[in-house]
Amino acid sequence: VMSSVSSSRNLSTLCNPLTEIVLHEDTAQGVVPSCCPIQATWCSGCAAAGLDSCERCLGGYTKIGGHCTACVDTVGWSNYDQQNCFDADCSEYKIRGSSSNESCCKCGGGQHEATPFVYVAEPALLVSNFVRGYPVPRTAERYSLDEACELPKYGLTIDGRTGELKRAEILIPCDFIGKRRKKCDEERGFASLGTEPFEVSCTITAHQTDSLNATATLTVRA
Repeated sequence: VMSSVSSSRNLSTLCNPLTEIVLHEDTAQGVVPSCCPIQATWCSGCAAAGLDSCERCLGGYTKIGGHCTACVDTVGWSNYDQQNCFDADCSEYKIRGSSSNESCCKCGGGQHEATPFVYVAEPALLVSNFVRGYPVPRTAERYSLDEACELPKYGLTIDGRTGELKRAEILIPCDFIGKRRKKCDEERGFASLGTEPFEVSCTITAHQTDSLNATATLTVRA
């Protein structure tokens, strides 16, 4: 998803590792890095980040609906002037059963593929109950775990919208005084990771569209 880092450039201080990922664009002058917010879905497939959107996509990606989408033009399509998707104008006019809007990536059509990602999880700290993990890049607005995932066994789950790792929310029972219930400051809290070291792996799925899904392995060690 991201091109190789130029060894001649120290990128460690370019972006904030807590909030940004580094993108790399191959140019005639060499590899040009830029920073993209970890939470931004438009980082996916992007080569050069602007202030709040992607300026240029990686090779093999086309900007569709504001996001860089992995896409290839429909093989063999051309219009009656023998123009392929590179030269043809976008149109709903069908030629041999398919229009440029349906066949060409630049028109929003073509053959789309799910964008791959990896899951980065820092070692969990049992004493402080610290956890931090997230998909890189963020490619979707909905994430899910496989049914056999044992994260809940260790007091963990993910944010279904961002894919971020977090401690599971639990209900904290209130104390009773006599026959009257004691007022609680908070009735909800977060699960503890426990005191024993553990390692757990799950499959996380990024639901990028109704038909495009990508998976990665989420591993937490404590």
